[in-house]
Amino acid sequence: MMCLPKDLWTFNSSRVMIFQRSMLLSDWSILERYASRVRCLVMSFDGCTVHEDLLGSISFYCDGPLFLNLQHAWLGGFPFAFLHLVLSPRLVEFEVEDYPENYFHSFVLVSRTCPSLLTIDISGDASAKSETVLPIVLSDAVAVGFKKLKSLQLYHPSVIHNPYDILPALSRLESLEDLLLFIQPDSPFRLVTASHQRLTPFPSLRKLFLEAGGASHTTRLMCCLCDLLSLNELVVNFNVSSENVDEVSDMVRVLSGTLPKNIRKLIIKNTPSLDDGYPALLSLTLFRQLYQFTNLVEFRFELDSCPSMDDITIEELSHAFPCLEHLSLGRSSLPNTPPRATLSTLAVLAMNCSRLRSIGMIVDCTVAANATLDSSPPIVSENCIETMSLGDSPIDDARFTAHHLSRMFPRLCSLVQARFDPSTANSWDWLLVDSWIG
Repeated sequence: MMCLPKDLWTFNSSRVMIFQRSMLLSDWSILERYASRVRCLVMSFDGCTVHEDLLGSISFYCDGPLFLNLQHAWLGGFPFAFLHLVLSPRLVEFEVEDYPENYFHSFVLVSRTCPSLLTIDISGDASAKSETVLPIVLSDAVAVGFKKLKSLQLYHPSVIHNPYDILPALSRLESLEDLLLFIQPDSPFRLVTASHQRLTPFPSLRKLFLEAGGASHTTRLMCCLCDLLSLNELVVNFNVSSENVDEVSDMVRVLSGTLPKNIRKLIIKNTPSLDDGYPALLSLTLFRQLYQFTNLVEFRFELDSCPSMDDITIEELSHAFPCLEHLSLGRSSLPNTPPRATLSTLAVLAMNCSRLRSIGMIVDCTVAANATLDSSPPIVSENCIETMSLGDSPIDDARFTAHHLSRMFPRLCSLVQARFDPSTANSWDWLLVDSWIG
């Protein structure tokens, strides 16, 4: 827009571009010439956007796409009545923040106008109206286009409220490989149990990301899916202040029966700190159901309900996952369940998982728990361990721990501490270990 004459436009106090006078044909000729050069368009709530009156003036001269060669569009706070101006036949990436539900029907226009689209990222709020309309609009949009769409990110609570209606439309996206779904409901009271469960196949899906829900929401959605034949990666990101071990158990059972045996990455983590105490721990017997996924190269089970494991059970895990490159178990040391694994178990992991490059887990690093290390150090073959995250593992001698970690893992260059608490000696000891290793 800044290619236009300076007397035509300005920014108001809200950083919104406006026209100071009527747009002339000569102005339009300039804009039309420069608009064809635009490849990337960004309009956001935090940055600059344009007033709808300005877009209205442009639409008098342009009844189709303004940016004919536009490839990437990120829109926030955009007046959707003029969406047709930014839809280009060459558009490959389309991201909209706070998609207005009154314009859900424009999704069909996007599908029809942008045959080259590869990536869509949509966010918005749910309502009873949107939950009724969204499945229909998605179905219509898929019917008329989106033939090349490979990646879809749908940050909309309607997905978890109404998965049985939304998922079938998404499954018809024949080129879809990556799917991110927001599964945190805006109200748990609106989660209605379906009278009959319909399984939706996603045979071409390679990556599935479930964002900001909990174990029960993950179970609810995964129970709708089948034929995940090509799925290589599942990432589940909880956002709950209290983990319910019964819900986590149900989730593990469902994942064990739904995921393909050859899945390569399984990541389940909880982001916030627990506010309501510490959860009960998952049964180790149930946790072992995940050992069937023997091709995993990345396994992260970063929940406080992760079962307590000792050196023997960690060795069993290492035999189950010989291809592992990244392993992370648990999130922090629980006061009611002290760690039973020791520094020796890290050596066992490195020996049995020869490709392992990073380890994250809670181990007992105290001298008493590792009393035999000096006299009978574990045999450690050459390994690839470069990064460790030992959280707030118990430690009472920083020099002892640093010595044995450096001896067992000569390539170790990064030691990640979960959180630093200056009031505890534990945190200061880990800071020393990190400085000596780095």
